[in-house]
Amino acid sequence: MASRVGLSTVAAVVLVLCAGGCSSDNGETKVSPSASPDPASQTSPQATPSEPEKEITVDLGDGVTMKMVLIPAGEFMMGSHESAEEVAKAFDFDASSLKWLKTEHPQHRVKISKPYYLGVHEVTQSQYEKVMGDKPWSGKLYAKEGPE
Repeated sequence: MASRVGLSTVAAVVLVLCAGGCSSDNGETKVSPSASPDPASQTSPQATPSEPEKEITVDLGDGVTMKMVLIPAGEFMMGSHESAEEVAKAFDFDASSLKWLKTEHPQHRVKISKPYYLGVHEVTQSQYEKVMGDKPWSGKLYAKEGPE
């Protein structure tokens, strides 16, 4: 079973992949350091420069791939339009004990200025190792406790 790494690792891998760039070759997308990281510049027989592919598969090498989906540029409202107290009342719990409710306010507009690709699934150890060149889970902190 593949182990999973946290959301910050996913973000790091996405940034590394986008910084490295992606190019389409015979329908298979591969990481290429010379390619443009801007999804709008990605082309294939089905897509035009103004219309990037909505899903790609990045070949990380040695049979390790990563399926990614295009997150388009645009705007959205982030946060809740209801107060923490209103949400707590609706679900019958104490709002003061849930700090995350307070981080939902005030609701505000977020603008994504450029499209980018995001991994569809959580990052596996194989994917992390291929992109980062490291296995932090194999260090002493991650080893089973026992006699040395």
